Formats: sequence, structure tokens, C-alpha cells
Amino acid sequence: MTEANFSHETVDDMGQTAPLHLIGTLHQHLGNKHVYKVIGVAWMGAEDEWGLVHTRQGNEVTCVRSYTNFFGNRSNGEPRFHPLATRS
Repeated sequence: MTEANFSHETVDDMGQTAPLHLIGTLHQHLGNKHVYKVIGVAWMGAEDEWGLVHTRQGNEVTCVRSYTNFFGNRSNGEPRFHPLATRS
């Protein structure tokens, strides 16, 4: 990545540009069953990967997970999140 040209079109180490289309989407965590809303995207500098900024419904804490972690599998092999809605 060249910092002078950094934007939402910057391609990360996974070959992705910023996943702006996910802002406003709802996902249920399949482990704890909580519902999370993606409220933004962030550059994860340590991983050189785009991340998803999200909050749990009913909890004001903001969390960030890398795109790979968010859409990856839990330790039991099951997906971490299940999409509930495309936009809210």
C-alpha cells in the first residue's frame, strides 16, 4: 500500500477494497446469538487488511474485527456470523 494514495479503493493483503456495501447490515453471532450492526469500515494497519466496525444491539461498545475474522469460522469450524439483513 502506498500511503499517498490511500483511500477506500486501496487493496488490502486479501485482495479486497473497503467493503462499504456492508455498512448498515445486521449479522447474528452464531456463538453468543447477539445481533451486531456494521457501522463502518477501518484499515487494520497491523494486518494490512480492511476491518468491520460494529456494535452489538443494546450495547454501546464499538468493536473492530478484520474482514477475514468477521467472515471466518469459529474454533468449532462453524461460521462466526450469519447475515440477517442487507441494510437497516
